[in-house]
Amino acid sequence: GKIIFNSIAVARNDAGQPVAMILAAIYVQSIMDKVQEFKLGERGYSLLVSKEGVYIVNPDEESIMKKKITEEENPAMVELGQKMLSGEDGVFRFTNAGQKMIAFYTPIKSSGWGMATLAYEDELFKPVTSMLTIMIIISIVIVVLVSGGIWITVNRVMSPLGNMMNEMKLLSTGDFRERPSNIESQDELGMLANAVLEMRRGVSKVMKAVNDSAESLAGSAEALNATTEQSSKAANQVSQS
Repeated sequence: GKIIFNSIAVARNDAGQPVAMILAAIYVQSIMDKVQEFKLGERGYSLLVSKEGVYIVNPDEESIMKKKITEEENPAMVELGQKMLSGEDGVFRFTNAGQKMIAFYTPIKSSGWGMATLAYEDELFKPVTSMLTIMIIISIVIVVLVSGGIWITVNRVMSPLGNMMNEMKLLSTGDFRERPSNIESQDELGMLANAVLEMRRGVSKVMKAVNDSAESLAGSAEALNATTEQSSKAANQVSQS
């Protein structure tokens, strides 16, 4: 036969005297079907117990209408049963058969029954874990991109400075020869590095002009010296005659 749950409500007059009674008969199977349909995740399931703690809905059909949740071997399940029968709703996290689970329980106050929906934490939090993984990957990519951008920027900034330092070292040794420019930056540092190169070219031109003038002066001095020697010899010859 089918199990029927009867719900009775008494109507009273202003004096508090009963004047009518309403009886509702509900097939327990219809309740069981609805409760069994409600689950979280692929492996999740729901429990429904009577006010005495007897299973009305349980994935283990052998326990239905025969076993109490308060008689379970797992102390965590016993504690869950106590919470389900406490008349309050809440969330309970526990471990069952080595699996971490979370239960959302609520009372059915009209009958004193207790209902709980159980889910495996790995299934329940899988979307959150996936989202967290994606966020971590995105954060790593952003850090790499930002670090790469900083590295490129620093190199672009420091490259003209390095070229200027090398150029100044060569200039300090007196090397003013023309050299190819490796400066590609067009910012203030690039302009400063180009100014150093222009200074080298300017100093090189001045030194070349000075060198040319010195060579010309040396040639004139040699010519003058030769003329002086000839004049001296001529004067000696005149004096001797």
